[in-house]
Amino acid sequence: MAVTFPGTESMQRTGSIKLIAIAVACGILAGCAGRTLKPEEQSGYLKDYSDVTETLDANGRAVYRYISPKLDREHYNAVLIEPTVYYPKPEPTEQLTRATMDEIAAYLDNSLRLTIGEKVKVVDKPGPGVVRLNVAITALVPEKKGLAPYQFIPIAFVVAMGTRAVAGQPEEARLVIESRGTDSVSQETLFKGVRIGTGDSLKKVEGKRVVALEDVKPLIDKWARGVSAEVTELAKAR
Repeated sequence: MAVTFPGTESMQRTGSIKLIAIAVACGILAGCAGRTLKPEEQSGYLKDYSDVTETLDANGRAVYRYISPKLDREHYNAVLIEPTVYYPKPEPTEQLTRATMDEIAAYLDNSLRLTIGEKVKVVDKPGPGVVRLNVAITALVPEKKGLAPYQFIPIAFVVAMGTRAVAGQPEEARLVIESRGTDSVSQETLFKGVRIGTGDSLKKVEGKRVVALEDVKPLIDKWARGVSAEVTELAKAR
């Protein structure tokens, strides 16, 4: 006759639950891992997207990224953050002015400096052991719009649409941040990342005549935290 000690059944149930959770997580990862961005999902900023694949970040959100197998974190101890750019270069509109676009880029720059600087030294010059971080705000339009990338102004188009519904169906315009980390001396690519903001991230801009920085701050803050978490994996903590 088998002997069951007090608490054994509870421990077995707990262990089973953990195994199920791990299996589910693995299933999710398997479903996400390996997917690459379709041609219509590529802005062209990163040039080569063939090695950028879907995965889950620390918060369980789907992101696209590439980390060089040659990367040795011990070789890097600082990050050089280049000014944020828009790609392709947009023209201002009545709803999204040049001043607001400049404010958005500056706010993202500052957020990156603050969040990355909490863990890794931030410098203003290239050199040995320094990762150069380049960031661009790009955008995508809904597939049903049938527009090629050169037929629209990315950020202005997306913000103008917001989460507006057309013919009873929500538009899925997406604001995207793309990042690239390189060795500041050799220019070798160490990291590439693509993060997409959709739906609720743009809810505050729906129907607004003029968009302000405050309307997109939550999305920018989320972007900054995500990029910072990835960049701090490239270099030693301060």
